[in-house]
Amino acid sequence: MQLIEFDGKALLENHGIPVLHRCLLAPDEPAQFSGDAMVKAQILSGGRGKAGLIKRADVGSLARTVDALRALLNERGEPGWLMLEQPAQITAALYIAFTIDDVACAPCLLFSCAGGVEVESHPEQVQCLLINPLKGLVAWKVVEFLRTAGLEEGLIGPVSRFALELWRVWCAEDAELIEINPLAVTPDRKLVALDAKIILDDHAEARHPHRYDSVSSRLNSRGRGELDTFVEMPGSIGLLTGGAGLGMTVVDMLADAGLHAANFVDGSGGNDPAVYENKAKRILQLSESPAIKGVLVYFTLAAASLAPIVRGTIKALQEHPTSKPVVVGIVAAAAAEAEMTAIEAKRIFVEAGFAFVPELDEAIAELSRQVKAGASSA
Repeated sequence: MQLIEFDGKALLENHGIPVLHRCLLAPDEPAQFSGDAMVKAQILSGGRGKAGLIKRADVGSLARTVDALRALLNERGEPGWLMLEQPAQITAALYIAFTIDDVACAPCLLFSCAGGVEVESHPEQVQCLLINPLKGLVAWKVVEFLRTAGLEEGLIGPVSRFALELWRVWCAEDAELIEINPLAVTPDRKLVALDAKIILDDHAEARHPHRYDSVSSRLNSRGRGELDTFVEMPGSIGLLTGGAGLGMTVVDMLADAGLHAANFVDGSGGNDPAVYENKAKRILQLSESPAIKGVLVYFTLAAASLAPIVRGTIKALQEHPTSKPVVVGIVAAAAAEAEMTAIEAKRIFVEAGFAFVPELDEAIAELSRQVKAGASSA
């Protein structure tokens, strides 16, 4: 579960991590705050600063700023939750995070002396310290790491202590990610977490039942069943696949066949047919454009269950029919066929009137044939 900034800072504050005075505004709650305020949209996606979703307001302009941000959130289809926070004076902005290195299969400490909104533009400045999970974070290694990262000598002690405290929070809360950007250095040389991006391990819910009654929990639940990633592209083929790797492969193979994808889609669905239904609906809506000439549905499965993919996709195809040619291909084996076999899936799509071609190159060839046939008869 990903936390909005307000809930993330509440979690940090409960562990003694310094944060600023703040309050949370519900979507229909009037703005009230003592003094100037930073008005921050409480959403789960990043890039709020560049998107204009973080503004500074004085007492006189607070209500107008709140209304403006809520209007922006409404345009994005987001609930109007906002956080009002005391502004901070800072002399330096650092970056610090704990996450899991997938390649090393170990937790790691990330740090950069150049924190702030541009930190992602300079990945070479972010240093990584792998942590032995059996030994934990060792103080002298943190000191050595920060010195190597170029942190000024006077801040090495305070930042080392902050890192060790944050590591204890990461372990205690069963976190997958805790990212503080920026970690602010104030004029009196104190450290304050000006932002907090926190992702918690849902498998640890039994140990932390209290945290699932929050705004963050509601926003995460709202996102279930929706697309995680959907990118429109200047092509003519609507594309529904599972997984980024397969999706990029299909995009390349379409291009090799003289066809070009009109979208890229990625997002895990688990066992919820609604996820695949919503993905298919989005692509079928896209196919209403005259620029779209056909739709390709293609999955390869070994662990994820085949049944919810078929049920969700066929429901969308039947409830939102398209006049464009649709070709379906699915290869499934092992645990994927526990609820439904690939043969059963083929029968369902064929009986519904859709071409079913398991092999990817043959599916693309069939779609190309149908697209050309449609163009010649038009």
